[in-house]
Amino acid sequence: MLKNIDRWAIAAKMVNDMRGSQGWAGETHVQKVMFFLQELLNVPGGYRFVLYKHGPYSFDFHDDLARMLANFILSIEPRPGYGPSFGLGETGENVINRGTKTVEQYQRQLQFIVGALGTKDVRTLERYGTALLVKLSFPEFDDNAVANKIVELKPHISVPLALDAVQQVAKIKAEANEKGLIVQQSA
Repeated sequence: MLKNIDRWAIAAKMVNDMRGSQGWAGETHVQKVMFFLQELLNVPGGYRFVLYKHGPYSFDFHDDLARMLANFILSIEPRPGYGPSFGLGETGENVINRGTKTVEQYQRQLQFIVGALGTKDVRTLERYGTALLVKLSFPEFDDNAVANKIVELKPHISVPLALDAVQQVAKIKAEANEKGLIVQQSA
């Protein structure tokens, strides 16, 4: 697991990259990108994610985001009609610079996952995140079983949309694997 300063540097860089790529970094978006960064690409964030309202959610990460706001690493920018979005705060660049080694170590993973998920809407992120969470929880399940479990957990998601989410997450994982972006866990 990374030290706090390194986790904060990764999160600040992630928010900055998300804002740079598509201008949006609401908490749901940031939560899902961190979930995929940690659980799909094995970047050792150390956050515990649980199934929540809009898919996987980490209360620990939420607390870190609050600490980052309190320390001016991140800022909140109101977006009328959409809700607040995170931005880089006054000390954000300094934190990224202090964690330069870690940020550089995981820069390719950050760019990839922000590119893959950064422009998705909240409903899509909920489906994708839930698909990954279910697949990780039930690795023996085939795609149809994962889709059915998603619908069981999230009845507002249709079977076709759940199955599409399972397949899209598999594509993201295959592309990450092909590009050598899945961090090898140390034994």
